[in-house]
Amino acid sequence: MDTEIKMNAKMSTFLTDKCKKITRKFYNKGSYNAFKNRVEKSIAPDYYDVIKEPMYLSEVLRKLKNNLYSELSQYVH
Repeated sequence: MDTEIKMNAKMSTFLTDKCKKITRKFYNKGSYNAFKNRVEKSIAPDYYDVIKEPMYLSEVLRKLKNNLYSELSQYVH
């Protein structure tokens, strides 16, 4: 049986749950606190000049919760 998951796989309940579990592990680990929430411009004024497509763990969890990823590749990238 082939268990390889393709990057263009549609997000099933199974995949969504696995992605939530992975993301929550990062979210709950103290060493990843800097990646939990959106970076405030007042803290890092040039951040959005350098990072063109910012993403943070709370946003990833929100998108997973609301089924906003239709393919696995959207979650990974």
